Order: sequence, then structure tokens, then C-alpha cells
Amino acid sequence: VSLEDKDRVVRYLLRHTMEGLRDLHACGVIHADIKPDNIFLDEDFNPILGDFGISGTSEEVSLRAGTTGYGRRGARAPSQQAACSRHPHSLRRHVGREGLASQRSARSR
Repeated sequence: VSLEDKDRVVRYLLRHTMEGLRDLHACGVIHADIKPDNIFLDEDFNPILGDFGISGTSEEVSLRAGTTGYGRRGARAPSQQAACSRHPHSLRRHVGREGLASQRSARSR
């Protein structure tokens, strides 16, 4: 498999994963634990977000983050590493987490 083909697959997976996150946010849901282990593939190679164990509304997730933190420490976006409870939840934060997840996934292959 060529590097170009691998790049095309990674872009496809990232684009569709981000669309899923966008749709969740449009419904008021924050996943709060984006990492490679929580992105599954269906039989047609479409990414599916899974493990919604710590997901919730922005307010619910913010309340939990202020007391217990959330997500795996190594998978947190830079803004979460600094102070989880001081920054509002946003798609931007999820984009940061997805970027970290995709970097780790690409490096491990």
C-alpha cells in the first residue's frame, strides 16, 4: 500500500469522525473520551464513535471535569491538560483530541 493510499484513508477516517463529532455537538452531546480505541469501523470501513460512558451534555461533562477530570490523561487536548474546568467544551476541543488520537494511531502503524 502506497503512502498516498494510506494518507487518503487517514483523511477519509478523520473527515467522517469529525462529521460524527459535529453531529453530536449539534445535538448537545459531548463525547469527552475521543481516542483511537473509541473509534470503530463498520463492515464498509466507516468510522463509528463508541464508548459513550462519560459523555453527556456540555454542562454535565463540565461539572464532572471540575471535580474528577475525564478522559485518559494522555488523550486529553492541550486545553484539558492545562485545566479541564476553566475552558468551555467545544468542537474545537474535540478537534484537538481527535488530532492527538490520529497522531498516536498513525505513529503506531
